Amino acid sequence: METGIPQKTSAYMNKITTIKISGSTKERIERLRLYPRETYEEVMQRILEILNISRISPERAQMKLIAFDKQKRRNFSALTEKK
Repeated sequence: METGIPQKTSAYMNKITTIKISGSTKERIERLRLYPRETYEEVMQRILEILNISRISPERAQMKLIAFDKQKRRNFSALTEKK
């Protein structure tokens, strides 16, 4: 199913840009990471995917958010157990 997110072609991946965001927005994005080394690009792609899905099927978007939350808890609890 088409989500409206551009595919990661080599031309797309090579086009890098800089955006300005506030420190509080940066912290909010960091809290949305599914694992500690997840990039801002990956987090933002996931946010946009959920937004696009929610326009079509809010229930499906909610299910994805729940799955992401479970994955995040698993990843971070596994990380704390290793320490």
